Amino acid sequence: MGNTHSNQKTENEKLKRNLVLKCINYVGEAHQEELTDDSAKIDVMKNFGDNPGNVSDLDKVERMTHPVCFDGFRIMSNRFVNPQLLLGNQLQMGKGSKNRYSFNFTYICDTDLHPLTGDCLSEYFVHMDSRSGFYVGMTKYLSDRLRFKSNMSFISEGLQHYQMAIDHMGRDYTWSCVLSDVVPHQNTGYFVTSYLKRITKRLDLGWDLLVQPGNKPNQLSFVGRYTLGPAVLLATLNSKSTKVTYAHTFNSCVRVGTQINANFKKKNSVLAKLYCHLARPQYTLNFRGAIDSRCFISVTCDKHLYPLPMSLILSARMNYRTFCTIYGVGIVVE
Repeated sequence: MGNTHSNQKTENEKLKRNLVLKCINYVGEAHQEELTDDSAKIDVMKNFGDNPGNVSDLDKVERMTHPVCFDGFRIMSNRFVNPQLLLGNQLQMGKGSKNRYSFNFTYICDTDLHPLTGDCLSEYFVHMDSRSGFYVGMTKYLSDRLRFKSNMSFISEGLQHYQMAIDHMGRDYTWSCVLSDVVPHQNTGYFVTSYLKRITKRLDLGWDLLVQPGNKPNQLSFVGRYTLGPAVLLATLNSKSTKVTYAHTFNSCVRVGTQINANFKKKNSVLAKLYCHLARPQYTLNFRGAIDSRCFISVTCDKHLYPLPMSLILSARMNYRTFCTIYGVGIVVE
């Protein structure tokens, strides 16, 4: 009986901790005391509470909201064999060369979670594909503020791609560097360094510098994020293009957004998108839809088939000018 009570207490503490972590990026130092009276959690917030994340995180709202469509049939399975080993399988069937099988596993060396990101402190993963070789990677926290990531992909001829990234997470800023496929004597690959700083409780500003070897032009971009309650405004500007995104969340169940991309080097190259995400946890339902100025309508919907241990995914994309369509059906076995 005592063990049951202790386990329940531990689970409640984890849920409370996760709730606190979700709020860290949006809570100023003056309001941290209102969120929790736990001194340990307050210390975490005072160390990381104003950290804005890195520049690549700015597109997270769009990635989570925009539908990702596929063609054909998919069946997927991801499950933990033990607390440290996750196995996954995916079988895709479609027309012609779209048939594919992939297998992946993730080994978690350190199951402790980082106080800011919620990631495991050390993990390795391998992805093997029936068509494109295999892919290996790792994530390692060298300290509370320093994160290292690397990945490599191989095909039958040898190494095809590699990338290394490091993030330094300060009190109110994040500095990042990415090195990808650089071979000096071949003038290939690129190097990216970026910096994002919290200016005020609502405003984050930063920059992103892309450096390419040889005679390829470098590119400096300026980025910004303005947050006001459930509304987020994102902007990216460089010498070639600009992108502006606005997203608004209603009642934690509905998120709508719009995005405009403009390329200064090409005429008539403005792309506008409108997308939405509807989540109904009580019905285990997620709906994502999008429409853009290229005449594409994209929709995905996933529903847990209770009491069966699986979820059903439906996907469709149509060009309403040419009536070209693709459909997809997927099953996720839990």
